[in-house]
Amino acid sequence: MRHRLPLVTGTGVSPDGGLLYYGTDYTDLYRRAAAYVEFPEHCADGGLAGYGTRLSSLFRHAARMLAKVMAGTRPADMPVEQPIMMELCLNIQTAKALGLTVPPSILARADEVIE
Repeated sequence: MRHRLPLVTGTGVSPDGGLLYYGTDYTDLYRRAAAYVEFPEHCADGGLAGYGTRLSSLFRHAARMLAKVMAGTRPADMPVEQPIMMELCLNIQTAKALGLTVPPSILARADEVIE
């Protein structure tokens, strides 16, 4: 007897360094399943929703940390810091293509809405 795999209706895409470096294209996946993406910038590529810190903000912070190390600060003396600015991005085009309706209460909370 053959077993059928369940239909995938949603997924989370959490990119690693390889994805960022090689620019892996997930647009085909985004067309077939509701995808939550880790970085708001990837919402513009077709992800349904993204919540997190912008990559540009993370890179700026890394540059500031590197500048401190290059100026002579020991890494062990530097405090551990977490991002403080999180953004919610919603892609309405993707929602419509998947036949989803985004509630107005969630649209009101979004920092960026891609129409």
